[in-house]
Order: sequence, then structure tokens, then C-alpha cells
Amino acid sequence: MGDNEAVILDCGTCLCRAGFSSDTENSPRIVIPNIIGISKSKNLSLTEERYIGDSALTNRKELNIRFPIEHGHITNWDDMQLMWQAIIRDKLRVKASNHPFLLTQICNSSRYNLEKIAEIFFENFDVPSLCIMPTGVASLQASGIDTGIAVEIGGGACFCVPVHHGYGLRHLQQRTEFSGRDLTWTLSKMISKKSGLKMDALFYFDIIDSIKEKYCYCAKHYKQECKLFSKEREFVHYFTDMNGDSKSVTIGMEQFQCPESLFQPRLSEKEFPGLHEIVLKCFKVEDDTLMNELASNIVLCGGSSFLPGLASRLQNELESMTSTEECSKKINVSVTPFQHAAFQGGVVTANCADFSQMSMSKEFYDENGPFEIAKLFR
Repeated sequence: MGDNEAVILDCGTCLCRAGFSSDTENSPRIVIPNIIGISKSKNLSLTEERYIGDSALTNRKELNIRFPIEHGHITNWDDMQLMWQAIIRDKLRVKASNHPFLLTQICNSSRYNLEKIAEIFFENFDVPSLCIMPTGVASLQASGIDTGIAVEIGGGACFCVPVHHGYGLRHLQQRTEFSGRDLTWTLSKMISKKSGLKMDALFYFDIIDSIKEKYCYCAKHYKQECKLFSKEREFVHYFTDMNGDSKSVTIGMEQFQCPESLFQPRLSEKEFPGLHEIVLKCFKVEDDTLMNELASNIVLCGGSSFLPGLASRLQNELESMTSTEECSKKINVSVTPFQHAAFQGGVVTANCADFSQMSMSKEFYDENGPFEIAKLFR
């Protein structure tokens, strides 16, 4: 690792991913939960007042848990700075002033957020240069796609980001607050109601997440699946509760009822549009050429995008809502091959020959302040 090597930080609602521009094997060096734990009281078993990431998760029973990012937006800047600092200093073990930085941010990030990020990284971390990249653009970049729609099903929100020749089309972007974390909360309620166990998602979200990833899938036809599902397709999941006791739960129709909330959020008592509805708005444009280009390259990314059956279900929904007169080219929905697509897109960008021209330098920041940052990265 050279001193001039770029540091990539991709921090979302649930996870922070970090590494270097040399990490071309599709995996970040660091993947930790984006959570901060504050000690509830003086407890002899705890050695610190604040815990970050995995250590906060391990000691969560004794901590007040806080999330620096909610629904994709940074809501606690002190905690977020603490998280960045811990990643850079303690996890990556580098001096920030020796490395250019690339950060990913949601595509509709506010001017204030961008200016605040610039202020922290240039004034507090003293970085030599900073590039801020929209996550949707980065996710498509990872697959070598410069025109299409990135459908990001993240931990805090779902974003649909149309990208044309490498630039996010802000006026066409769509979002819904229903997210991967909502699926986890929904599944925890379903399991609690069925089993009688109190599976609070705040304390058991790693267990609930593992159940979701292991058993859940999207039904091709929801009503038909409800009729045909049989007890032979149920699973028993064993786990250890917060008190160290062995427990088990049976996972039945929850396997597909939980993910159905992506298309019917009202099943989770949420009043949001379905995933297919916000994707449709992204490519329903007056320019027929652009419509066809976007519709033929819809890429699912984010943790919940890997749910089996999701891509084919979304494609079926979109085809049923679109006529051949409107969209002459075949709608195509695929899943990114990268588990950490936005991070990997950052790696690709940081290795471009013109990366320095895409970044804001410390000298430019010192002369102009944070106010020019939005012109460069919005």
C-alpha cells in the first residue's frame, strides 16, 4: 500500500465498508455495522464508554444503540465522525493526510450534507483531496455500465437512480423509505407473533437478518404461493438468545410474506409505493431512446437485492405495467454480481487516470471553502 493510494469509504445505514483503490478483488478490507453503543450506566464488565461497530453489537445488551445514518441520511454528525475516525485510524491504520479519499453518498444528498462532509475531511482529517460519488452511479460503474437504472435496496431506503453516460439524472430519481431494515423488522414481528418469543429486532437483528438471508425469497405470484405453500416447506431455525439459552423458531409462509412487502408495503403497515412503482417512474420519460436505454439495463444492488426471485418478479411486474408501444426494447432486470457494488465502483473510479481531476483538492478547499463542493458532486 503506497502513501498515494486512495481510501474508499462506503458507509450506509447498516454497514460501513472501507478499503483501498488496490482492493480489486471485489471485497473491502473492512465491513462493520454502522452503529455506536453508549454505556447505559457504570458497568464493571464494560471497559469503555463508547463502542463502535462489532464491539457495539457484541455488548448491545448493556448499551444504548445509536445509528449515525437513518434512511440514508447522516443524522448524527458527531457519531458519524467518530465512526470515520475509528475506521481510518484503528481499522485501516493509516494517516488520513497521506491519502486521497473517495466517499460514496446517496444520490439526493443535500447541499448541507456535502458541505459538512467536506468540512470534516479537510479541516478535521486534513485529507489532501476528496471525491464524493453517488452510490447508484458507483454501483453501475462496478459492472462497467454507464447507462441504466441502479435499484438500491439498502438498509435505510430504496433508491432508484437513472444514470446516463455515467451521470445520475437527479430529476428522475425516485426513493421510498421502505428498506432492508424494514424487512428485518417485519420478519421479527412475524416470528414473534407466531412463536410467542419476543424477537425484538433491535437486539436480535443479526439473527433475524441471517434468517432473512437464509430462508426468504420473492414469490413469482403471491396469491398463488399463499394457496400452494405446504408444511413440508417449513424450516426450523436454531439460535441462542440474549441470555445464552438455546431457542428455535419455525419459518413457514414468512419466507415469502416478508419480502412481499417490497411490492406491497401495506402488508408491513407502511404507506409507501411498491418497488415496481418507483422503478417504473424512472424510465417513463418522453425521450423514447432514453426510455429504452434505461429499461434495458435495470440493475438491483444493495443487501436485499440478493433475495431469490426478486429480479424476475420485478421484471414481470414492470412488463405487466408497460406496453410494447411505450417501450419497444425488452425490459431487463438483473442483479449485480458484487456484494459490495458501490464500494467496488469506488475502486474502479479511484483507479481512473483522471481521478485527481474528479476530486476536490485541499488547496482548492482552502481558497474557496466548502461551498463549491455541491457544484462538483451533486
